[in-house]
Amino acid sequence: AETPSLRILIPPLPVTVLRGSATSTTTIVGSGTLTICDGENAIFTATNGAQYEFFVNGTSIQASSTSNTYSSTTLNTGDYVSARAYNIAGCFSATDSITITKLASIPLNISQTNSSDWFCTGTPIEMEATAITGANYEWRINGTLVANSTQSTYTSGVAGPSLITDGDIVSVIVTTLASCTITATKTFNENAITTVGTLTTATPTMCSGLTASTIVGQASVASGTISGYEWWQSPTGLPGTFTNLTRTGTVSYDPGILTSTTFFKRVTLSSEGGIVCDAETPSLRILITPLPVTVLRGS
Repeated sequence: AETPSLRILIPPLPVTVLRGSATSTTTIVGSGTLTICDGENAIFTATNGAQYEFFVNGTSIQASSTSNTYSSTTLNTGDYVSARAYNIAGCFSATDSITITKLASIPLNISQTNSSDWFCTGTPIEMEATAITGANYEWRINGTLVANSTQSTYTSGVAGPSLITDGDIVSVIVTTLASCTITATKTFNENAITTVGTLTTATPTMCSGLTASTIVGQASVASGTISGYEWWQSPTGLPGTFTNLTRTGTVSYDPGILTSTTFFKRVTLSSEGGIVCDAETPSLRILITPLPVTVLRGS
């Protein structure tokens, strides 16, 4: 008399294939060389197993599990990646290996063309990134796209998203001919004149030929260093009619003798990082009243 039969199962070994991929390159299937950019995430996938184990340079780097994917941003040229696919009995098949070639990192930075990190309020900034042959440059201000071209230079605007103010972050995303992506950021410093002050005088209306009272000005305030004041005068107060009186003037000014109505304004100069910025006060009028045309009658 016989027992029921007992089966000892020998499950077939997985027929497994390793795939290597990265955003910048063509997927490698089986064995071959995967070319990646510096710092790029390389992804490896094995197939047809119940569990998977991954190896880098022959050393287990990801223990056996149901995950069939391994990824890394730290692989270097010459490293090779392989995997084992296990069946339900714990038997395995090993994949071919994929060898890594990592493209050298390209240094990237942003600088103002005048070599200063400072700029005047409301003025465009001419900047440049490291020139890389054949690369595409995507310029952003606080994350907003403002230019996308092959030009490694960019000049900001005076309004809208392209206007740069203090604390704004400029970034450039460069895509090379090898489809590698490099990013650099820069923050420029605004030499802002926040207070220009006001001008006052004790005699805003006076007779011709007399000495005018001192024009008293308040001290200006700026994020840079106040390097001086310019005083200007005009017979009309209209733009383009002012002439410069002194370039190293003080906070206040003595006009001297006046014979006609004259407008005065003061320009504040603020220097920082080799950049000189200026801002002007509203103009102050000193009125010279006409003499009366009078006649004496005797009767």
